[in-house]
Amino acid sequence: MKTASDKLHRLIKALSKSEKRYFKVNALKDTEDKQINVFVQLFDIIEKQDEYDEEKIKAKLKNQPIVGYFAKAKNNLQNLVLDSLYNQYAPNNKQESEQKQLFLANLLYKKDFVDDALKMIEKVKKTADEHEWFELVLSAIALEKHILGKEFIRKISFERLDDILEEEKHYYQKSLTAAQYWCLRRKVYALQYQKGKVLQPADLQFLEDTLQDELLVDFEKANSFKAQMDFYQIKSVCYFLLNKYQDALEQNRAFIKLFEQNPAQVALHPSRYKVAFSNYLFDCSMLKQYPEMLAGISTMRQWIDKPEFAEIPNVNADIFRITYTLELNMHRRLGNFTQATALLPDVIAGLELYENILATHNLVNLYYLVAYIYFGAANYKKASEWTNRIIYEEERKVVEDVAAEAHLLNIIIAYEMQHFKRLDDLIDSTQRYFQYRKKLHKFEKTVINYLRKIVFAPNKREQKQLFEELDIALDELKSEGNLLRYFDFSAWITAKLENKPFEKVVQEWYQ
Repeated sequence: MKTASDKLHRLIKALSKSEKRYFKVNALKDTEDKQINVFVQLFDIIEKQDEYDEEKIKAKLKNQPIVGYFAKAKNNLQNLVLDSLYNQYAPNNKQESEQKQLFLANLLYKKDFVDDALKMIEKVKKTADEHEWFELVLSAIALEKHILGKEFIRKISFERLDDILEEEKHYYQKSLTAAQYWCLRRKVYALQYQKGKVLQPADLQFLEDTLQDELLVDFEKANSFKAQMDFYQIKSVCYFLLNKYQDALEQNRAFIKLFEQNPAQVALHPSRYKVAFSNYLFDCSMLKQYPEMLAGISTMRQWIDKPEFAEIPNVNADIFRITYTLELNMHRRLGNFTQATALLPDVIAGLELYENILATHNLVNLYYLVAYIYFGAANYKKASEWTNRIIYEEERKVVEDVAAEAHLLNIIIAYEMQHFKRLDDLIDSTQRYFQYRKKLHKFEKTVINYLRKIVFAPNKREQKQLFEELDIALDELKSEGNLLRYFDFSAWITAKLENKPFEKVVQEWYQ
């Protein structure tokens, strides 16, 4: 028996509240159309189902004629939903508006308003050229050729025909070049998203070869703004994946300068500008160019609620996430924990505001940074509150690495708070956590075993010896895994051995 398709269910579930409201309001305008009302009823029934169950839907509509042609009814409802989405968003889509103008120009021509049609086509070509919608320009030229070929064949000059040919060749070339850059950019991004930073020799060679591609050697080949954006973005990603961060930074600086020299393009390509600026800030962070990074963060925060960025989904949440993640990480590396606590009220307010918008891994990453800053500032109670948020986070699969670090940090916090009675249970539960997830590798075993010994050492002399042994053991294991990505165990051990605040040790090490 053929399984009922849940495509319509998934489409309806993907609609936002405003999209659902728009559909119902506009569908119900024609209240005398009983069929439309049935479709709205079907929409409501499907919307309320968490899991698609076609038999239950039919049972609720058993007295309605559409049960007899249910597959067709589902298809009709899907088309109504898609039409509603088009009607909701098309009026605000500039490119869609220009395509409509081209359609209207063709209608004018068919009604014998030839001059008006040609004037409208010229306007479309001008707007499409400004936005670099080359395919739309070519469509306009195609319509113009059709009209001229029909109406002016007896009086059109050879020069005019040559001009049209040259114009068409010009935009075909721009379109082709843009497509070539697009293809190259997508190949590089495919490699990045499929392999991450775990690249094989063949992957590294591909990146080196890409940087030598003629499209990336000669900037003059990039004959449109879109191609110029791709020129810098492809090179920056290649250098980043090759661990050539200074080169990546230079490309992103040039990318941003390109926008600064063409400010009108920001409103046309806000997402590309945001990505370039985010990558630029990340490169600054990687290279510890902190004054430049902070100036960039200040600039990015000024984008909030600016109209040119309004079309980017959840842009304010993204600006919050990017800027505070970078700023808190900077303070973590510098050891400026006490100074960083001044940022935490704004961070916590942002986390509450964007909790249901931010992706879980981004949210939990910020939780950990808040916990770390509190720990470094010796506010262990607050640090514990934030590590526990991570530990009890339901979607742990998304954030396993951060959750693992939170478990280990929780033990260290309890040790600093001298909660010795609960430390044994805490260590046991942490060990079970790693064993259950098959993450109890040599690094984790070493840390957990030594923490258990340190907690129950009979005197300070033996504790000191165990800290020294742990320091040596971790130094030998630095190459195994990424748990040193955040928490600086070596600095903490040194703080214990030298009887100094953790914050002071990190600061001294950075200097």
